[in-house]
Parts: sequence; C-alpha cells; structure tokens
Amino acid sequence: MEKIISERTKRRRVQEEFKIYNSETTKTESNKNKISSLLNETQDVIEDAWDEVPHCVSNKIFESNSIKFSSFVPPVSQIFQETGLIDCQHNNISLEYPHDIIQSPNNPIDNETEHNLNTDRYTDDIFSIRLNPGRYYHFGLKNGIITNYNFSPSVSSDNPSLNIIRVAVGIDGLPISKSTSQQFWPILGYIVPNNNAVFPIGIYLGMEKPADSNDFIFDFVSEAKDLILNGIRINNKLYSVSIHFICCDTPAKSFVLKIKGHCGFFSCTRCQIEGEYLLNRTCFPPSCQSTIQPSVRTHDGYIQRVQEEYHSCSTSISCVVDLPEFNVVSNFPLDYMHMVCLGTMKKLIKLWMRGPLSVRLPSHKINILSDSIKGLKSSIPCEFSRKPRGLDEIAQWKATELRTFLLYVGPIVLKDMVSNDCFKHFMSLNVAMIILLSPNFSSYLQYARDLLKYFVEMFEKIYGSHLISHNIHGLLHIADDYEIYGPLDRCSAFPFENYMKKLKSMIRKPDKPLEQVIYRYHESSGILFDSTLTSTNENAYKLLGPHNKGPLLDETITNPQYKSISFVKFILKIKNDADSYFYTKENEVVKLVNIAYSQKSGNIVLIGKKFEYSESFYEQPINSSNFDVFIVRQLSDRLNVWSISNVKNKIILFCFENKFIAVPLLH
Repeated sequence: MEKIISERTKRRRVQEEFKIYNSETTKTESNKNKISSLLNETQDVIEDAWDEVPHCVSNKIFESNSIKFSSFVPPVSQIFQETGLIDCQHNNISLEYPHDIIQSPNNPIDNETEHNLNTDRYTDDIFSIRLNPGRYYHFGLKNGIITNYNFSPSVSSDNPSLNIIRVAVGIDGLPISKSTSQQFWPILGYIVPNNNAVFPIGIYLGMEKPADSNDFIFDFVSEAKDLILNGIRINNKLYSVSIHFICCDTPAKSFVLKIKGHCGFFSCTRCQIEGEYLLNRTCFPPSCQSTIQPSVRTHDGYIQRVQEEYHSCSTSISCVVDLPEFNVVSNFPLDYMHMVCLGTMKKLIKLWMRGPLSVRLPSHKINILSDSIKGLKSSIPCEFSRKPRGLDEIAQWKATELRTFLLYVGPIVLKDMVSNDCFKHFMSLNVAMIILLSPNFSSYLQYARDLLKYFVEMFEKIYGSHLISHNIHGLLHIADDYEIYGPLDRCSAFPFENYMKKLKSMIRKPDKPLEQVIYRYHESSGILFDSTLTSTNENAYKLLGPHNKGPLLDETITNPQYKSISFVKFILKIKNDADSYFYTKENEVVKLVNIAYSQKSGNIVLIGKKFEYSESFYEQPINSSNFDVFIVRQLSDRLNVWSISNVKNKIILFCFENKFIAVPLLH
C-alpha cells in the first residue's frame, strides 16, 4: 500500500533541505565574483578561438585526441568544483541544467550568466560551422588515423616494413528518425583492411542534404590532400597516406561528383552509354544500343567534361579531383551492397511476386517459398546479423538478408519453384557473385564477366527492356573492381552501414542530435572499436570457453579443452550446431565436437566427425564442386583429429528436403 504523506510533512522536509542547501551556499557570495570572472575568461577564449576559424566552410581541425570542444569551455562540473559551490557527481545532479542548482532566493543569477553556464555541451557555434542549409562538424581525418592506428594490423608493429596507410572512405545520407526530416550526411573512414574500426571524419546535419557538395567535402579534401603530400608521423615514424576509395550509393555519388543521378540518360559512371525512356522510366536495354561499344569514362574525361550531359552542374566539378593520385572513375567502386543486393536481388524477388504474368508466381507457391526460406533459419551461423524472414516482409528485408538469399538460400529453395529460364537466369548471378566475393576464384574472373553479360541480356528477354535499370546495367562493369580491389567485400558499403547504426545509437533525444554524437564519440573514443580478432594472418586464432566435458579421442588427447575457436573471418563452436561445420584443405566436411590438447603434436587439435560421401549440388551453369558446394551424406560415428592449420573454411550446412547441402562461408 502506497504511503500517504501530508502537505505539512512535505513542507517540513522542503524546509530541512533548504537549511542544508543554504549551509552549503554560505560561501556563494564570496565565490560569485570568481564565477563571473571565470565565465568572462571563458567567453574571451571562445571569441578568440572563433576568430581563428577561416571564413570559408572549414572549421578548426584539432590535433589532440581529447574531447576537442571541452578545450574551449571548462565543464560546468569544473566550474562548480573550483568555486566550491557543490559536488555535482555526489549529489546526482544533471550538468545540463545548472540553473536548477544555483538558482535560489539567496543566490540570484541573471539570464545571461545562466545561458553561458548551460553551454557546456551543446553550443552550436563552438561545435560546428554553418553549412547551407544545416551545420557541419569536422572530426578530422588525421585524428581518426591516429586514434585507430594501433588497431590496424596493416600498419602495426607486427608489420614494420609497411609504411603506407590506405584509408577507405564512405559517404551517404542517414535519416535520423521517421518522425523528422532531419538527416545526417556523415563522411566515414577506416584504415584498410580493418573495416571493424570505422571512424567519423565529418558529419553534416540539416533538414535536407547540403546545398553544395564541394562545401560539404571541402574540409575532408583539404586535410586529405595535405596528408597525401606530406604524410603523417606516428610514433616517430613517417607514413604515407592514400585515399584507397570513396564508397557511395548512386544518389550519394551523383551528389559528390556533381553528375546525373540514376534516372539520367547519361548516368553510368563507367561508360558513356545513352539511356532510353520506355514505359515512363529510364532504362539501358542492350538491344537498343548500337553494335559499337560505348566509350569508357576516364579521369581526364571527367575533368575536361568531354560528355557535358554527364554533369549536373554547368559551372563546376567536384573538388575531389584535387586529391593527388585519386581517380574519380576507378576510385569510386560500384558498391555491390546497393547495386546487387538492394538493386537487383530485391527487384527479382518482387518481379516473381508481383511482376508480369509470365514470371509471376501463384500465391500458393509464394507461401511455400516463404515457408522454405524461414525453415532454413536454424542453419544460419553466428556470422550473419539477421536470420531469413518470409516473403511477406520483403519490403523490410535489409541488404544482408538479400545477400543471404542470393548466395546461400536462393539456389536451394528456388529450384522447381520458378520457371527453368528464371532459375537458370538467377543462377548466373549467383555463381558470378560467388566468384567476385571470394579471394580463391580469381581464375574465374572472365567467366564471371560472361555470366553477368548473359544475366543482363536475358533480363531484357525475360522481364522486359524497360526494367534494365541503372543498377542492372552496372552489373556489366562491377567485375572491373575485382581487378583493382579484390573480393568486392573489400570495397563495399557494409562496414559504413554498420557504423551508421552506432551513430544512431548515440542519439538519446531529439534535441541537438549533432552535439550528442560529437560529445559521445569523443567521450568513448577508442572504446567503440570492435575488439574481435584482427590480423593480416588468416591462420591466427583465439581459443575460448575452457571446459573439461570431452569427448576425447584417447589418452593422448587431454586438457585443456575449449568450446570454441575464433579465426579472423569466422568462429567455430562445439555447442551450436549451425556453427560447428568446417572444410578441411582436403575438402572434407567435418562436424566439430571438441577442441583439446594433443600430447603427440604438442598443439591444440580439433576433434570431429566427417561426412563419408559428397556430390555436386548443381551442374549448371557450372559444376558446384568448383566452388566447394556439395550435397553430403552419412556422418561418421568415428572421431578423428585435425590440426588447426588444416581448416580451410567454415561451412553452412542446410537441411532441405532430407538433403544436407554444404556451402562455404563467402563473406
């Protein structure tokens, strides 16, 4: 039962609290002058610092890794503690509202002083500069490199001979919430190849995107140019710096480069093809093109504006051309996350569900297909952030779910559901992307090009010329990036999209979102790094979860025993069935049952059972055994031992229609 407190008791308690408070503030009068003096000094510092900011779009780039904005204004807690006014931490008082602390009948304070005290964290002019039509804050490329230098295996002390720091950059828009038009436009980066340690270079906030992309990227380009020309000194060693690539989706790329968007007739960033307008949409059907191949785009051609229709601005081009040794064609990779997963795979599924009658599936087949997809959920290992969902939620599918369907689930569930032509067409995309996402199949690169050309040409015949969109046409060029960067995951937007979630998580309330991100990033600088195993040595591993429950093969296999082993790209676990399968270098498919110490070899070994028989899962368009995709049968009852160095890859083992399909982890 809730206790009822009388009004008289409430008044008495308030009076007692006032007595305690007044005893603490007896020295307020002697400190008022000190507070006023300190605030005046602070204001002078602000004005002096603000005068140093150039009148262009750039604000001051700070050198230190400390909380930059706090160097201008002493925190409110420091003001209070230095004046002996009150101990904020011990009294559990919010620093965002200091007037609640010091405003009292015995301690009057004017509105101006109250306003100045409340600028500890969220003062627009200190944190950011005006960038039409919003505001921009520059964290600094140099700061990000220094902060993440020790986390990058490519430039760590383990590799003293490497003296080049390659920075990958991502630019995209980020809506803050569905209830407001406010949006971030972050410039993000990471040191290649450590895409787990993404850091912000600069962030714009506004009700719409920046009015001029050159103003938006000016700070980044200026600082990057200086680092490329002069290098960066870390721990008394000079490193060269290069911008490895800038990853954007099509709208962001057209904004940054000041070129036509995906609806433009001359929007392809790799060739000078002219689009067509069919059935109220811009398209690029192969049948409508001349027999002469369109000219490829070049860096010099962009600067000289050889195809005026390609540019969206008649007066200027992007200032990104000022970056030394940077090519605006090849250093803007075609991001497969947006082009293939969201732009192509999602389009195919929607056509099967709501497209022309010649390809549309009846509702009962859609339901069966949806149930089959969800039925494979238990087979998905821990490396996947999302489990498969039904087709009734296709509008909400994320890029990772579409990638899972394209690479793993689709070949299993689509057979006998879509027409033979549609299935063969889908498999050409599946095999091409298996090749382009794996470091082991570079010898099949030309075959991947041929498959993608076939896919685009057959797309027109099966689904219609008017549906050959900017993304479908781009598949003809995406294999070029494999030659430059290797597997397409090395130049994709997935790491940057993952960091976008962290940016959103830093926002706790609708008010002043940019200031909240600035404050919380500096507050946790270095803590946000993903501490999972990072190394350039793919044979590196970490043993986790000691136990003593067996099974052990014989008396030569003893403690210590472990529940899981973490490699650079994947983790194997003995307790979770979906995470317990791996390939050996002899192409054996093995189920892991324990990890223990071998007295014979003096090393940790893997104890498991192997499948006795395997066969190809499909024959067309190429035998699946070329890519280590098999149907496996008859799991042995006998335990065997494998060395850790014999592990080739992790396996996803799908159980479908009483068959076990083994597919290697590709990304």
